[in-house]
Amino acid sequence: MKNNWGTYIAITYTVFAASMIFMLLRSCGKENPLIAEDYYEQELMLPNIKRYTKNAHLQQVNPQYQIEGNKVIWEFKNVKPVSGSIIYKNLSNEKYDFQTAFNTNQSKKISIDKALVSHGEYQIEIKWHDDKDTFYFKNLMSIL
Repeated sequence: MKNNWGTYIAITYTVFAASMIFMLLRSCGKENPLIAEDYYEQELMLPNIKRYTKNAHLQQVNPQYQIEGNKVIWEFKNVKPVSGSIIYKNLSNEKYDFQTAFNTNQSKKISIDKALVSHGEYQIEIKWHDDKDTFYFKNLMSIL
């Protein structure tokens, strides 16, 4: 049996339509972890976050971290004693996310037990304030 060009176009179109329907049905059953539940509130906070990040950059007060034994140590240089919060967001599994509040003392260091943090990549968000300014720092960190 000999097929003409119209048959090949119909077969190609049918295969294409079937693959699109398959992909649509497959994607409907998946969760999308890139969408936050409170995305609107996060978007409203963006101008403040940019201002806080600029404050930290201009005053050169971004914290540095070290992993020593069973501790993750954050050090704040060039700042007075401050208070704030650290958010650890695990990039592969949000059940490992956690937040902790802190107050620095005269040593300007924060020590967090490594047992609270599982292995993996984390997005770290630190927001802190002193008596006159608020600061924000965001970075990626690998825990092995």
